[in-house]
Amino acid sequence: MHMNLLYYTGSLRNKTEFNIPDQRGFGNISDQDFSDEDSKDSLLEAIPNQAIIEYRLNLFLIEKNKRPFYSLKEQTKPQRIELFDAFIVHHSKKVGEYCYNLGRVLGVDPKKLEEIKLAGILHDIGKSVLPRELLHTKNRINSSQWEIIKTHSDIGYEVLRHIKGYENIAIYIRYHHERYDGQGYPMGLIGNMIPLESRILSIADAYEAMTSNRPYSKALSKEEAIEELIRNSGTQFDDNLVEKFIKEVL
Repeated sequence: MHMNLLYYTGSLRNKTEFNIPDQRGFGNISDQDFSDEDSKDSLLEAIPNQAIIEYRLNLFLIEKNKRPFYSLKEQTKPQRIELFDAFIVHHSKKVGEYCYNLGRVLGVDPKKLEEIKLAGILHDIGKSVLPRELLHTKNRINSSQWEIIKTHSDIGYEVLRHIKGYENIAIYIRYHHERYDGQGYPMGLIGNMIPLESRILSIADAYEAMTSNRPYSKALSKEEAIEELIRNSGTQFDDNLVEKFIKEVL
């Protein structure tokens, strides 16, 4: 079965620079359990510095002359923004787990494992500022809409990169839609030019997406999804990582 995985080329130009005071880094999340309950609150509690991420998302919207989630001038406690809607809570948890497990198979050190797992959880954070109706449409999207959706990895990078402890995570998220053959986005990186952590995230994200029901597609079986990974091995995905993922993670 051939499945269009929606990993194409593209880039975002004229990026906005932000600066905020240093903030504390994230703690150890390797012992967090993301599978006991599928609640948004349990996932959010596992994300260090959530309030700072919310603040950065609002700065992004303001800089882009869009309506913020809340006024930064308000003295009262701001309303929690929807970092995750119900549609992507399960997806984010599972991608984080797959990233962590593949990283462990590859012998990644514990600190880096924590970063990879958190990158898996936050990989779609840039979609928080995109139109919900676009993300959840059941209709075929046009080229202009697709260009908007493709900006989410760069948005995630811009939002996270100035938060202490998230510098590496921002990089992994930025490049998780690059392809091994150089036909991905946002920069068109090829092969090992793509960070290992981003190549791990790419496989984890794609497999979880293929095996989950979406508004625009029904879930594939485990066997069908594995077939897709193999078919795209060496072009979309790092073939060595695909082999490890299939044999030692699934």
